[in-house]
Amino acid sequence: MKERVVKDRNWRRTLQSALAEERGIEIPSEFDRVFRAHNGLVFRTAYRITGNAADAEDVSQTVFLRLFRRAASFEAVENEEGFLRRAAVNAALENQLMNIPAI
Repeated sequence: MKERVVKDRNWRRTLQSALAEERGIEIPSEFDRVFRAHNGLVFRTAYRITGNAADAEDVSQTVFLRLFRRAASFEAVENEEGFLRRAAVNAALENQLMNIPAI
C-alpha cells in the first residue's frame, strides 16, 4: 500500500507540472508549499467521506485545481488547514452526489 501512495504523490507532481506547462505558467512557490503541506490532509479527509482511494484522489485533484485557479483569493485565508479541510469535504460531498444512480 505504501508504494502506491508514493507513486500517487509523484503522479500529482507530474499533473501539477503538466498543468502549468499547458497553460504556460510557472507554479508559484506558495502554491507548491501549500500543496506539499496539506496534500495528505485533503486526501485523508476526502477518503473518509468517499470510502475509496480513487474517489479521494479525484477529490484531492479537484480541490488543488480549484485552489490553483483561484490562488489570489487564497492569500486572504488565515487558516489554511481549516479552509482546505472544508474544501475537501465540500468537493467529496459533491463527488458523492454526482455518483448517486438515477432512480
